[in-house]
Amino acid sequence: MAQYQTRASVCVRTLSKAVVALACAAVVSGSSLLAQDAATVSPAEREAVKRAVLDYVEGFYEGDSAKLARSIRPEVYKYGFWKARDSTRYAGEQMTWPEFFSYARSVKQNNRQAPPTAPKRIELYDVQNQTASAKLTASWGTDYLLLGKYDGKWMISSVMWQSPPPRPAPSGGGGRGGAEGADDRTEANAVEPFENDLLATDNLYRGTFAPDGLWRAIQVPRSASQQ
Repeated sequence: MAQYQTRASVCVRTLSKAVVALACAAVVSGSSLLAQDAATVSPAEREAVKRAVLDYVEGFYEGDSAKLARSIRPEVYKYGFWKARDSTRYAGEQMTWPEFFSYARSVKQNNRQAPPTAPKRIELYDVQNQTASAKLTASWGTDYLLLGKYDGKWMISSVMWQSPPPRPAPSGGGGRGGAEGADDRTEANAVEPFENDLLATDNLYRGTFAPDGLWRAIQVPRSASQQ
């Protein structure tokens, strides 16, 4: 009986080692394939993906419909979570392709372009020969984007975003000091008027890429008493 138990234990240990070895081989093989895919993507392709994301954010910032049209697919699915300044809860809402252009027209018509200091930090997560993923940090918050290469052109097909999470309270030391802290405060002060437009507390602009976005203001104009 003891002999059978010993043999069973040996078989279990051998099987376990085999499973671990197979799992490690699969991970290494997958990593190698990803590395090979990444190696086959040229710097020009990565730059083209970045350009599509830049067109997306600059289209909103500048009210440039042409940039939106060349960077976003008509069947795009965009959904975001935003929180009004007088609320502690996030609300979720979808933005459709026509609403992208309603917002851009309103920016142009009302001359409400973002300042040059408005953030547009792009991180490319993965670029393959037909698909890519990226992260955008902008005035309205964070966007996670999926892109595809359609007829040789990189375009955005899916966006998930959220408004900025609450900032942690400063420590007892009063926060960062020195030149770095001063630079951050200068940039924040420069962007704040634009953010105030996007984050209007009366929810007039609710519904676009930014909390309380501008497109609904066009569809439902303010009455004279509200102006």
